[in-house]
Amino acid sequence: MLQRWIGPWATLAVLASAVHAQDAAPVLVEMRVVAAAPRRATVDRGALDGLEVGDRVTFRLRDGGERTGRVVELSERTAVVEPTDAAFVAIAGMRVEARLPAARFELVEEVIEEPLTPEPAAEGVELPERPPWQRPDDGWTDSMPLLAKVRPFRPEERERQLVGRAWTSLDHFASTEGDRSDTLVRVGFDAELLNPFSQGGRLALDVEWNRRETDVPDDDDDSRSDLRLDRLSYAWGGHRFARDRIEIGRFLHSEFPEFGVIDGVEWSRRLGGGGSLGASLGFMPEWDTLDEEGRDQEVAAWYLWAADESEVLALGAGYQKTFRDLDADRDLVVLKAAYLPLRAWTAQATAWVDFYSAGDDPKASGPELTQAWFTTGRAWEGGHSLDLSYRHLAFALTDRQEFLPVAQAQLADDRYDRAAVTARQRFGHVGLREEAGVWSDEDEEGFDAELAFLVDDLLYDGALFEAAGFVTQGRFTELAGWRAALGGRGGVATWRLGYEFVVNRYEGFSADNDDLPHHRATGDLDWFTASGWSLTLHGETLLYDQETGWAASLYLQRSF
Repeated sequence: MLQRWIGPWATLAVLASAVHAQDAAPVLVEMRVVAAAPRRATVDRGALDGLEVGDRVTFRLRDGGERTGRVVELSERTAVVEPTDAAFVAIAGMRVEARLPAARFELVEEVIEEPLTPEPAAEGVELPERPPWQRPDDGWTDSMPLLAKVRPFRPEERERQLVGRAWTSLDHFASTEGDRSDTLVRVGFDAELLNPFSQGGRLALDVEWNRRETDVPDDDDDSRSDLRLDRLSYAWGGHRFARDRIEIGRFLHSEFPEFGVIDGVEWSRRLGGGGSLGASLGFMPEWDTLDEEGRDQEVAAWYLWAADESEVLALGAGYQKTFRDLDADRDLVVLKAAYLPLRAWTAQATAWVDFYSAGDDPKASGPELTQAWFTTGRAWEGGHSLDLSYRHLAFALTDRQEFLPVAQAQLADDRYDRAAVTARQRFGHVGLREEAGVWSDEDEEGFDAELAFLVDDLLYDGALFEAAGFVTQGRFTELAGWRAALGGRGGVATWRLGYEFVVNRYEGFSADNDDLPHHRATGDLDWFTASGWSLTLHGETLLYDQETGWAASLYLQRSF
């Protein structure tokens, strides 16, 4: 059994000989999703922030999970990302990260081949006498970089600074089927105060308020308000002047986010060569109720190895032990690996392995692969890319129940596996995208495929046109359809109008009732400013089986 999940890491380990030493660690660029739709997400960072077409990004889920994607469109302040997993749909406000090479942010020193000769003064004009240069060269020579002797600021010497974003969203859904409507209002604030106490630390706050209203024809209307505190923590260290990093409060694990959010303390130490090790201790907060708060505890430790400071090749292993009311609960091992050279074949893999004892019914004793994902791909100059991915999901047996309970039969048998490939080609203003995937679960298996055609500047500069055909086939359902979209970008705004037609065929019904077609029309408007404001408007209507549904969304954000 162990050979099934050791293989990818053993394969990646032999790539160490192909890694060349780099001068600096990668730069972490954080961004947020400001607009989302199937197979695409718009983020609030762009070319001015160091992104390039083809860059890989990571979507950070609140539970510690992650999804990968690739930048496919770029403007100065925004970028469009396509998730590697076609079934994954991002949501507005979701955190996204990109690890970019440090060389992309270095200042380029201009080399002057010939010395400049000052022009002679005009006749009758006397130039003022310049005083001699008072500052010594401090040992600087012509062979050294211009700023070689400049002392970098220590974190505690930097000015106090507030960075982050405040945002709000409004979503409304309605349907003639049962005359039901839902309204969701979200208001969030996510910020960091740098060097708040003149000690070089970071004070972080990520809080969100939700309000949901549900209206139905009978008396079962529902309304609920929730206040989510995703992060309130203080961290210090973890930089060139202090290799030890400590964070206390509520936060998502930094090096191993797969271990989730804790109320506690985390310590990590940066090792020579780019690696690190660390440990954490704390409580595991509940998301949907305060009644269970404090009942779950955890302790974790991990080690990350890197081939060099660039972290092009990295391998990691971590162990987390959880408790329920101080009684032993879950034994979780997380293994992960990454090989991420620039403009070459890349590979990433993560596995969650749960260990069970003889009394953990209905699970078998020993290790079980609960989750796993693997992706490999490459981006070439000109917009060509190829990505392959695999994902496995199963239920873990734990005493902690964050959501709806899972039946014993589901714990024993339910699982999901999917493998997919996505290819993109670019020929001037014309682009092609091909996607295909196969999947299986405990009951059935199937496949899906899509072929998309894209054209830039079709009618005028900045115009975008897309047309795609797609098909999905399972054991009980077949789906086929096409969609088309026309949009434009220019200045501080982008817009998009789309139409989709799908026919769903269900097995086991009579010939008069086995096909269910639907029509969907959508419209999107995105507006951004250099001062940090962004506004996204989305509207859609759906016609199906003599019923009508519609949705409207607004997302407003201010970055600072």
